Amino acid sequence: MWKRFPTARKVKSRNKGRAEDVIDNNEGDEAAHGGEDAEVEAGDVEQSLKDAMLANKKALKKIKQSERDALDISTLYPEHLQFEPIQVEKPPVPMLSYGLDRVLFNPGVYRLQDPRSRVYNFDPYLEKILPANEFDFDALSEYKTSSKDQDLLALNKRIGTKFTGSTSSMSSALQHFHYLLSNFRKLNHNMLSRQFPDPSPRFSKTTLGPSAVFLRHKDGVYAIDADKSYDTPNIMSWLGHSLEKLLTTERTEFERFRRSSPEKAPAQDNTSRCFHYSRQGNIMMRSQLDAVDPRLPGTGVFDLKTRAVVSIRMNHKEYEEGSGYQLRHALGEWESFEREFYDMTRSTMLKYSLQVRMGRMDGIFLAYHNIARIFGFQYLNLPDMDAVLHGQHDTTLGNQEFKLSLGLLDEILTKATTQFPDTVGDMPNHVWMFVANNE
Repeated sequence: MWKRFPTARKVKSRNKGRAEDVIDNNEGDEAAHGGEDAEVEAGDVEQSLKDAMLANKKALKKIKQSERDALDISTLYPEHLQFEPIQVEKPPVPMLSYGLDRVLFNPGVYRLQDPRSRVYNFDPYLEKILPANEFDFDALSEYKTSSKDQDLLALNKRIGTKFTGSTSSMSSALQHFHYLLSNFRKLNHNMLSRQFPDPSPRFSKTTLGPSAVFLRHKDGVYAIDADKSYDTPNIMSWLGHSLEKLLTTERTEFERFRRSSPEKAPAQDNTSRCFHYSRQGNIMMRSQLDAVDPRLPGTGVFDLKTRAVVSIRMNHKEYEEGSGYQLRHALGEWESFEREFYDMTRSTMLKYSLQVRMGRMDGIFLAYHNIARIFGFQYLNLPDMDAVLHGQHDTTLGNQEFKLSLGLLDEILTKATTQFPDTVGDMPNHVWMFVANNE
C-alpha cells in the first residue's frame, strides 16, 4: 500500500525531461520551516518504502554478483579424472575359514545357529568370542600411519604424487564431499520391513560431525593422518583385530594367539600385511587387504568388519552391562539383525563404501556380535551399499561422486600447501572447510 512519510525523500526520476514538484503536506514540517515551501529540484520524485527496499536489494544483488564474478570458478568433470591402480608385489591375501565363504554368495543374514532347530550352520567354535585380555595382540604386526610408513612414502616419491593417505585416514574427510555433492541426499530404506517403525532417512549427528586430518610434510610428500587426539582404544577396536584373525585362520592356528597357549604364535612383521595402492591426480591411497575370494568379481578382495550390537556401541565404556543383549529376530526394532543394519546405514556405511572404492574391493563381510558371542554374518557388496546411499544398485553414480570427491580434496590440499609450503610436523596453520545444509 502506498503512503507518504513525514519527510519527503528526494530521488532522481527515471523519466528524463519531466520535472515534478515534491510537495510536503505535513503541517508540522511546514511550521518547523517557517511555512516556506520545500525546495524541489527538477527530476525528483517521492519514493515509497517498498520501492526504496527493492532498490537497495537490487544494489546488494549487483555487489554479490560482482564478488562472485571475481572468484576463480572452474568446472570438474568425473570423466576427466583417472582413478588407477598402482601395481606392486604383495604377499598372499588370506581367505575365510570355517566354510564362511558360503556367506559371500547368499544375500541376507546367515545365522551362526538356527534359532528354531538349534542346528549350527558353521563350526560352533566361532560362537564364543575369546576375551580381549586373553588374546596376544603383541603377536600381530603393528599398524603404521601414513606418515610413518616408509614404504608408502618411498612409493609416492617414485610415482610422483604429492599427497598420500590410508583409507581410514581419508574416509572421514571424504564423507563430507558426499553431503556436498548429493545436497544431503536422504538415505533409501526401502529394503527395511514394515515391522521397523519410522526409520530416519538422515545420517546420525555423529556421522555429520566435523572431521580433522593432519598433513605431515615428509621429504617432499605430504602424508594424511587422521586426527586421533580424542580417540581412545575401546573394546570394539580391540576385538576387531582379534576377530579378523579368527575369521581368516584355522582353529589350531588361532589357538596359538591365546595367551595361555604353550605354543606361541610367531610374531608377524609388516611384510605380512597386504595392501592395494591406487592414485588419482596428486593423491595416492593405501588400502589394507583383509580377505579375498577369487570367485568374486573384480579383484575378489573384500573388507572384514565386526559389528557390535547397539547396547555395546551406545555404552562401550561399561560394555559388560550390555553384553546380555542378543539378536533373536531377523526383523523388528530391537534385538534384530534389521536394527543393526539400520544403525549401520546411518553411521558407518558411507565410510565403508568409500573404503571399498579406495581399495578396489567388492564389498564388506560383517560379523554381528555382543562382545561375548557371534550371532551371524552378512556380505554386502558395493551395489547393496549404493542402493542405500545413492538410491540405486547401479554403481555409476557412486563412482562419479567418489572421483569428484577425490578431485575436490586434491584441489583443497594443493591450495593449503601452496599457502603454507614445506611446513614440517603438526603445522600450526589451520584450513577450515564447511559443508552446510541449506534446509
